Formats: sequence, C-alpha cells, structure tokens
Amino acid sequence: MTAPPASSGPTGFQPLSLGAEDDDDLAVISAVVQDATVRVADLAWEPRRRRFTLMLNRFLWEDQVRKDAPPAVPAPAGGTTGTALVRERHWFRVRAGLHFDGVLSVARSGLDPTAGDEVLELLALTHVGTGDGAGTITLVFAGNTAIRLSVECIDCYLRDLGRPWPTANLPDHDLGPPEGATHD
Repeated sequence: MTAPPASSGPTGFQPLSLGAEDDDDLAVISAVVQDATVRVADLAWEPRRRRFTLMLNRFLWEDQVRKDAPPAVPAPAGGTTGTALVRERHWFRVRAGLHFDGVLSVARSGLDPTAGDEVLELLALTHVGTGDGAGTITLVFAGNTAIRLSVECIDCYLRDLGRPWPTANLPDHDLGPPEGATHD
C-alpha cells in the first residue's frame, strides 16, 4: 500500500500509544479505532508468536472536539446526509498499528483472506471472557464481517504511525432500518 499524502495534520496532534489489559481498556481502544479502514492484505496472523496484527487508517474522532474546528456543512433540503456533503470540513486519518498478543486461534466470518485489496471498515472490538482471563475478542467490521481471536487474556496495543492526512469523508452509518421497513 502506498503511503498517504504528507500533511501537517490537525493542530496539536499527539500520536496515540495505548495498551489494553481489561474490558475497560479495550473499550477505549475500540472507540478510537471505530471507523478505521483496513485492507485485507494488512491483516496478519503469526501463530508461532501468537500475535494478530493489523495496519489501519484510523479516523481521528478525538480531533472532532477541537474548539477551533469549523462546523460540518448541512445536507441540502431533500438531500442525503453523510460523507459526500462534508467536504468543507477538515477531517483527518492517521496510519496506525494494532496488535493482539496471546492469540491462540483466529476465525473469520464473511472475509476472503485472498482478497488483499478489499477494504474493510472496523466498527468495534468486543470481548467475551471464558474465565481465568481467557476469552474471545471479536473485531466487528461493516458488511457482516468479523474476525474472532481466541485469546489467553486481553493483551492489545495501538500505536499511531506518522502524521495525519486530510480526508473529505466523514464516516456515516445507517443507524436503523429504512423508513417504512418492518421487522419480523
């Protein structure tokens, strides 16, 4: 993958370096990697090292609280909401590495590991414990895709790499069924 364009980034940017050893820590990392994009080719399972690694383009959600940030451009009457209409706002992404240690096995759902250029959107990290610190960490992606890591314990690290670059796209999610839809 080619490097993103160089940028001075948002004012006051400080690269993140976070670790997680419990559910609360993992929830913090899940929040900061929400809406990160990752290519399938940037996923790596190293069974001998018991490590699962991914390189991702993290959306700088924490930059949205800057007091000097201009507001988003509202959608026109009758128009759609979301990413295409927020071009006047300076959003940013940064390359980051995320890895999990103590991984015993990896299972994938809805993912073709040979589709290297396919881009996934990471929605959340979840953990279900099975006792004695062991459990399953699930990386939940858009499009009914998931990666489940069977782990000895929560042992996760996130680190920003390099400088942020601007993006015109603000992540947007459909938070419910389409208007008029029914649920069986």
